[in-house]
Amino acid sequence: MMNDAQVNIGYELYQIITDFGEPLEIFREAFQNAFDENATKIFCHVYEKKRMSGTELIIDIWNNGEPLKKENIDNFFGLAKSTKINEDNMPLEGKLGYKGHGSKIFFNASKVHICSKNHSEEWAVELDSPLEQLETKNIYSYSDVCPASTLGIALPNDWEQGFMVRIIAPRHFNTQHTKFKLNHAYLRDYIKWYTVFGSLRPLFDKKLQSKDIKLYLAGLKQDDFSRNYCSLEMIDPIPTFETINGISYEIITLGHYFPPYIVK
Repeated sequence: MMNDAQVNIGYELYQIITDFGEPLEIFREAFQNAFDENATKIFCHVYEKKRMSGTELIIDIWNNGEPLKKENIDNFFGLAKSTKINEDNMPLEGKLGYKGHGSKIFFNASKVHICSKNHSEEWAVELDSPLEQLETKNIYSYSDVCPASTLGIALPNDWEQGFMVRIIAPRHFNTQHTKFKLNHAYLRDYIKWYTVFGSLRPLFDKKLQSKDIKLYLAGLKQDDFSRNYCSLEMIDPIPTFETINGISYEIITLGHYFPPYIVK
């Protein structure tokens, strides 16, 4: 007689959600997913919203890549469920994220909202208090699909498609010892070294270069960064900014940067 191994689902989910060594992997995971879905524009806005109960930290990340299909919603919220593997459970060629674990780093938060758009159809789903749910019932549940407006979330009107994740009150950054990592200067440095935007691949892949993939980044204290570091004496290359809907974003192109005197 053979005995099947058992898994404590709630405990395993808790460990995966909370066991990321670097909380900034939130951004690595989100950008990697956008890249896998052929996005050419990725926006990232980190901000604080004042409420009567205090200040709430919010991370919004959205892109114009392939949207999440309704039938694949549980791939996002579930564990080890991926559309990026074949029938033999092997990763599809060219995909960076395929394990079905990475998005769980988003769930160490008070709430997570997702929004998906495909032409005229736009919908959203909410995951409320995931860790508290795990504590009380050893699993978490997410809402049914609802209109995106119900959650106050939306993708740009002029986009035909896209996907967005909103992380509300992420616990990774609830102290000053970790929150400073969301300051624009620190965040852009992490992105340029440890995410797909620091990849060397565009140096050798002309097809990838032609896609003109860009990140529009607005971290905390971005005004301070823009004021203090935007001169060639302080930083190379000089950052480029664009204001969209009243928010100033730094434009970061795909690929690691090398100073001209290094590139021969």
